[in-house]
Amino acid sequence: MAVLVLVHYRGPAEAVRDGYARTAVQMAATPGLLGVELLHGEADGDGERWVLAMRWSDAAAFEAWERELRRQGHPSPLRPFQDRDRPGGHYEVFAQP
Repeated sequence: MAVLVLVHYRGPAEAVRDGYARTAVQMAATPGLLGVELLHGEADGDGERWVLAMRWSDAAAFEAWERELRRQGHPSPLRPFQDRDRPGGHYEVFAQP
């Protein structure tokens, strides 16, 4: 069953876009990753709210990628911008019904 993972970020446009460009290159050949897209929050007032939407073939593929990322010490260029003050956490996982 396919899953959608939304990762929430806060940060200045230039820095987040640069981090996304580097992240997208790193993730290009990730098994099970069907697509990744950076979205900008239009109604946040300060222009620094972002969401990274990742589509995965299934939960197992996402979990395998997440385990490997954790093993590597979370080297993502976007990590400094994760919105850890967000109620409910900085990411969400959704499955298709």
